[in-house]
Amino acid sequence: PKDGLIFMAYGAANRDEDKFEDGETFDVSRKNAGAQIAFGMSDHFCPGAMLARQELHSTFDILLRRVDDIQLARPLGEHTHDPSIILHQLRELPIKFTKR
Repeated sequence: PKDGLIFMAYGAANRDEDKFEDGETFDVSRKNAGAQIAFGMSDHFCPGAMLARQELHSTFDILLRRVDDIQLARPLGEHTHDPSIILHQLRELPIKFTKR
C-alpha cells in the first residue's frame, strides 16, 4: 500500500528460476550471469559497484597467477551458509592449492 515498507532479502536475489536456469547453482559461466542484481538496480544501484568489481577482478587476477590446482580441501557439510534473512554468506570455504 501507499507509504508501506518493503524488506529486500538479498539471500533470495539471483535465484529466480524464471530468470536463471538452475538458480540455486553457483555458475559464473551461465549465459546471463550479468543479469544478476548483486549491486541493486535503477535508483538503488550501489555507488561503489565499479570499485567492488575492480577489487574482485584485481584480487582474482593476482591470486590465480600465484596458485594452481585450487579445490575444496574437504567436502562441504550440510549447513554451508550462516542463517540470515539478509545475506546468503558461506560459513566457510576450505580450499587447498599448490603455490606456483
